[in-house]
Amino acid sequence: MAEHSIYKQEKQTIEKIEKIVRDEQYVDSPLYVEFTELTENYKKLFRHFSRIVKINDKQQRELFESQEAIMHYNEELKTANATKDKFFSIISHDLKSPINSFLNLSTLLVDYIHKYNKEEIQEMASTVKKSGENLLQLMENLLNWARLQMDRATFEPQPCTLNALVHNVSAALHNSLNEKAIRLTQQIPENMPLHADPNMISFVLQNLISNAAKFTARGGEIILTAKPVDTMVEISVCDCGIGLSKKNLAKLFRIDVIYTNLGTEKEKGTGLGLILCREMVEKHDGRIWADSEEGVGTTFTFTCPVTA
Repeated sequence: MAEHSIYKQEKQTIEKIEKIVRDEQYVDSPLYVEFTELTENYKKLFRHFSRIVKINDKQQRELFESQEAIMHYNEELKTANATKDKFFSIISHDLKSPINSFLNLSTLLVDYIHKYNKEEIQEMASTVKKSGENLLQLMENLLNWARLQMDRATFEPQPCTLNALVHNVSAALHNSLNEKAIRLTQQIPENMPLHADPNMISFVLQNLISNAAKFTARGGEIILTAKPVDTMVEISVCDCGIGLSKKNLAKLFRIDVIYTNLGTEKEKGTGLGLILCREMVEKHDGRIWADSEEGVGTTFTFTCPVTA
C-alpha cells in the first residue's frame, strides 16, 4: 500500500513539472534546457518505477494464489487420509466382528445341533439371519461409499414425490420397526414435490429412520415431518430416544472422527451411514444437521430441492 501511495505522489509531481515546462517553454535559457532534460530523465525513472510496482503486485497476487492452492490441497489430503483410516477401521473391526459372529453361530448350529431343542435352534437361526442382514447392509454401505469417493455413483435427479419415497421406505422397514413395536408417524403434506435422485433420498430416509429406531426404546415413536422452505423441502426424522450430548453431537457426519454408540437394545453401528447421508444430500445441493438433547431425543433434518 505504501508503494501505491508513493506512485500517486510521484505522478502528481510529474504533472506539476510538465505544467511548468509548458508555461516556460519559450524562455531562451540554458537552465530551461537542463531542466527539460532532467524532467525527461525523471519521467523515464518514474516509468521504470511504475513497472516495478506492477510486477511486485503481480508477484504478490501469484504468491497469495499459490498459498491458497497449497492450503486447499492440504485440506483435500487430510480428508483423503481420514477417509482411508475410516475405511480400514471399518474393515478391520466393524466388518470382521459380524463375520466372526456369523461363523461362530453357524459352527454351533452345524456341530452341536443335536444338543439344542427347537426353540434354541430357532433363536440361533434368527440371530444368524440378523447378523447376515447387518453384514449385507454394511457391505452395501461400503460399496456406495466407494462409488461416491470415485465419483462413479449414479446420480439421476428427477421429479418425484416425498410421499411415494416414504411409503416405499416404511414398507421396507416395517418388520424391523415392528420388532421393537415402534410407531412411524408421518406428518407430510400430500403430494410433496421433490426434484431428486429417488434411490439416494430413499437411502437417506431409510438410514435416518433405522438410526432413530436403534436409539428409541421399545414401544416408542418416530415422527417424520416435511415443510417447504424457499426452493427446498426441509425433511426431519425425530425420535424420542436416548439423545446425544453436545460433545457427541459435534462428532456426527465427520469422517475424521470414529464415533459409534450402542442402541437401546445394544444395536451396533459404524457411523458410515450418516457420512453417506451427508454426501448424498450434498449431491443435491442440500445440507443435513442434527439437534439433540440427552434423555429427550434427536432430530435429524436435511434439505432437498423442490424443482430443478
